[in-house]
Amino acid sequence: NELNNLFLNFTLEQGDVSLSNSKILWKDDLEINMNEALLSYNDNEVILNGNLTIIANDINNFYKSYQIKKSFRKKIEKIQLDFAYNFDKKIFRIDNVTIDNSPNTKLNKFINNYNLSEQKLLNKIILKNFINNFFEAYSG
Repeated sequence: NELNNLFLNFTLEQGDVSLSNSKILWKDDLEINMNEALLSYNDNEVILNGNLTIIANDINNFYKSYQIKKSFRKKIEKIQLDFAYNFDKKIFRIDNVTIDNSPNTKLNKFINNYNLSEQKLLNKIILKNFINNFFEAYSG
């Protein structure tokens, strides 16, 4: 409900759809940039692979919206990550997460465990729990 101002850069490349250099805002708090993104059809599955940069314009307001515990709220300017979303299996994978250009061991362990579980992000509650656990792992 909070996403707005979608700028979609859409090109076709040899049967695949490139969404590179697209962006969307989460309220005015976060700017989500798809630096590289490719929607492809392989082995009877539709998969979106890419790289995101999330710019935190007002991270404190974002924390409040997701009710992140105050002890887990750190100042963040930029989050970068690689992702893959399988539309058929509804599986979202994340890799190579850096926050303010630095990796975080506890966060990477959390992400690896999440990827191994193949948990599906299907509703707001699961997404909210993921986001809370993400910032808890980062601040821990």
